[in-house]
Amino acid sequence: MTPRFHYGDVLWVDSNPSDGQGQASRKPVVVVSNDAFNRRSGLTMVVPISHTDNHYPLHVDVGRVPDGTATGGRRHGWAQVEQLKSLDLQARNAAKVSTLPEDALTQIIETVLGCLIQPEMTIIGS
Repeated sequence: MTPRFHYGDVLWVDSNPSDGQGQASRKPVVVVSNDAFNRRSGLTMVVPISHTDNHYPLHVDVGRVPDGTATGGRRHGWAQVEQLKSLDLQARNAAKVSTLPEDALTQIIETVLGCLIQPEMTIIGS
C-alpha cells in the first residue's frame, strides 16, 4: 500500500529519483497541499526546507527539524516558499520524520497565497 502523507508532514525525499545517489541526495520538504488533494492526485505539493538562513524574504522560519542523520539530530530550518513543487512521493522514496507546528504552516501558506493571488483578490475563510 502507498503511504499517505498529510498537510504539515515533514518528509525526507530523494532530490532526484533517477540519480542513484541514495542517502546523499535526500532533502527535507514539508507537505503544503491539503489531504483531499493528496488523496485524489498522484502528486503532492511540497516546499523544500533549507538548513541555511540567507534572509531571503520568501523563506519561512520553521524551527528545528530532523537533520536526516542516523543519530536523529535536529537543525534549524527555513521553508523555501519560492521553490513550491508537486512531487510523486512514492517515486521519491518519501519518509515522514516530523510534523510542523501550526503557526509555521500558517505562515508558509500565507506566503504561498501571497505569491499566487492578485492584490484585488480576496480569500474568504470557511
